[in-house]
Amino acid sequence: MKILAINLPNLDLSYFTKRGLNFEVEHINSGLQFPDKFLYTMEGMDFYTPDIHSYVSGFKDYAFVLYGYETSNPLYKYTGGYAFHTPTKNNIFWATVRKDGNESRYAVHELHHLLCHSINIFLKDTTPKDFMDYTPVGNTWISYYKNNEPEATDGNHAKTWANIVPFLPRLENFYKPPQMPTVILKRAYSNGKQQLGDLIADSFTCKTLELAWKNNQKNISCIPVGEYICEWTFSPKFMRYTYEVKNVPKRSGIRFHTANFFFSLNGCIALGTHYGDLNKDDSADLINSSITIEKFNKLMNKKTFKLKIV
Repeated sequence: MKILAINLPNLDLSYFTKRGLNFEVEHINSGLQFPDKFLYTMEGMDFYTPDIHSYVSGFKDYAFVLYGYETSNPLYKYTGGYAFHTPTKNNIFWATVRKDGNESRYAVHELHHLLCHSINIFLKDTTPKDFMDYTPVGNTWISYYKNNEPEATDGNHAKTWANIVPFLPRLENFYKPPQMPTVILKRAYSNGKQQLGDLIADSFTCKTLELAWKNNQKNISCIPVGEYICEWTFSPKFMRYTYEVKNVPKRSGIRFHTANFFFSLNGCIALGTHYGDLNKDDSADLINSSITIEKFNKLMNKKTFKLKIV
């Protein structure tokens, strides 16, 4: 699971590493100032933390965000950190952490909260709840028992961790980036004018038609062998959405589209069921191109995929 650590260059999460949870941590610094957010009053003390909701909402592809704040603001003197209960639209939970030399210990505490929040909301299982607040000791309940001793076997961290562990495989799977499907284009025969091949996407196979290789020259050559990302984008030329082959060296606008003849292509890739000589010029033409493109687009379902040309 990925963590974005903001203003926390010395963050130590070995507590989790020793227990088999290896966070992928990315560090950045931010000099932005945020408004004060009132949290609650307890035992006559008002607790505040920086309000970073709008800032965090701009991020994606992280499980958690930890934001380290300085202690110069007197409103923050009682709060070691705070884990917010509601995720962003991008499914990120976040917490603030006070930087006073104990930020790693605070971060461990808040991450226990965030893990519980994630399990309760994303896995829709309220069993873990939030055990950081009250831990049973004997027949009594003591708030934040041994909170400053994360390794204590009878403290609140141990109690919380024991309840989190059964859900970790499912939680890690939830945060795992979706596997990008791979489509393979195997080039076969070329006569110097056109390039023929086979396209394979799981159980779907078809024939391909491209221009012959002419050193990747714009409009007159097929694209180089290699791996590309293909995205469902709008084509101003065709006035509709098609799959576009991205990150092609010195080329743009390379798309999967319908075509029967090689001279109808400017470097793009056409699909069909088989070859035939439609115009009697002794060159292989693509048959059933429109039907094949439609089937391919439906199969890929507008999702981004990796194209591997070999």
